[in-house]
Formats: sequence, C-alpha cells, structure tokens
Amino acid sequence: MNLPAIKKLCEAATGGPWENVRGIEGGIVCDIDGEAWDITDDAEFIAQARTLVPQLVTALEEARELAMEMGASSSVQVQDFRDRLLAILGESG
Repeated sequence: MNLPAIKKLCEAATGGPWENVRGIEGGIVCDIDGEAWDITDDAEFIAQARTLVPQLVTALEEARELAMEMGASSSVQVQDFRDRLLAILGESG
C-alpha cells in the first residue's frame, strides 16, 4: 500500500467535504472514456470517500509509527503484532 501516493492523490483532489446532489433528471452521470455512466448508486460512496480516505491514510500512518516504536520491544507477542501490522501496510520490519 503506497500511503504517500494515496495522500498525494487526496491532496490533489478538489477540497471537501463533497456532497451527493441529484441532477435535474434525478440521476448522477459520470463521463468515463466518452461514455456516460449512471453512478447514482455509487454517488454517496464517492462523496464520503473524499473525507474518509484522508482520515484512513492518517490512521494508517499513525499505526505505522506505532509499529516502528514497537520495534525495540523484546516481547515475542509485540514483535508478532508489529510484523503483522507492517504486513497489512505492505511493508517489512
């Protein structure tokens, strides 16, 4: 998981929070490669993602920092937890 790339993508997006607002005809349409797609069912997820993704990135960065701080522990259980957490983040200890 490339957190710096995700964070950069979030920072480049239009500022949030975003809202799910219905168009004149009731649906929400997105142009993808010249085709109009009805994304009405996905609109709330897309709107919420603008705020939630940066929050998740921050939480994962904090988890990474915690895992690195745990590196000095001699406890096998702590080391196992640290290694598992770093694996989830796509990193190695």
